[in-house]
Amino acid sequence: MYILFVIIGFVFSGCSNLNMTYSPILLQELGMPTGAVGTVLFFSTIVELPVILFSYKFMDRFSGRTLMLLAFAIMVAQFLLYATAPNAFVAVVTMLVLRAIGSTLFGMILLKIVRGVVQVRSVSTALGVISATDAMSAILMQNLGGILVENTSIRILYFAMAGLMMLGMILTLFLRVQNTEKVFS
Repeated sequence: MYILFVIIGFVFSGCSNLNMTYSPILLQELGMPTGAVGTVLFFSTIVELPVILFSYKFMDRFSGRTLMLLAFAIMVAQFLLYATAPNAFVAVVTMLVLRAIGSTLFGMILLKIVRGVVQVRSVSTALGVISATDAMSAILMQNLGGILVENTSIRILYFAMAGLMMLGMILTLFLRVQNTEKVFS
């Protein structure tokens, strides 16, 4: 189960990191001034605070797989909205509501699932491997994303990322995690 989770994490982290790079470019392409892009990114990051502050209310109530499916669904919705946004307003609202929530949720789910699939003495090592996987996926996805944007468009990139996230959702259906340990309560 841990290897499957590492693969799932590779897909999620790679697309999430790619989104962090290309969402400002998307806003500029939709006509938003550079100064306003920074402001939108700032407020979209602030939105994640309630998810963190109230995580104790929901993280231990749901299974790791259910939470993972929710995180993937948030990212799929986000990427499809970016890919089809008719104007900057739609992209900004999507960014303010969804951008940081999926990634933040994944970070918390990571702790929950790792605690459920590896022995307690191996948690630090397991988290280290996932951190290295995150870095590798960022490098690989940045290169692939750049090639895709250069040869097509940023909207095609977001469609491709939505497709990868759907693949991640399918892989998550095979994930079996014990949900006995309270990590956030």
